[in-house]
Amino acid sequence: MSAAAPAAPTNPANQGGISHPPPGIALPAAAATVNIRYLESAAIRVQGPATRRHYEFSGVSPVQPVLAQDAVHFLRTRLFRQG
Repeated sequence: MSAAAPAAPTNPANQGGISHPPPGIALPAAAATVNIRYLESAAIRVQGPATRRHYEFSGVSPVQPVLAQDAVHFLRTRLFRQG
């Protein structure tokens, strides 16, 4: 007679129907946004260097939510301020 296979080890992190990725696999981070203010009046369209997402600003709509990864780059210029 063969011995019964040992039970698979349980992982407390997988209790309650919550699925976790295998070790070494990162989940996407929440998309944090920052409101930044365009300081000029002419309309512009800029591309975020980190995400390649496009953002449009103007004197009429100077404040826009920008993904944090892009906002840090825009805030280093003289064209934008946080807020």
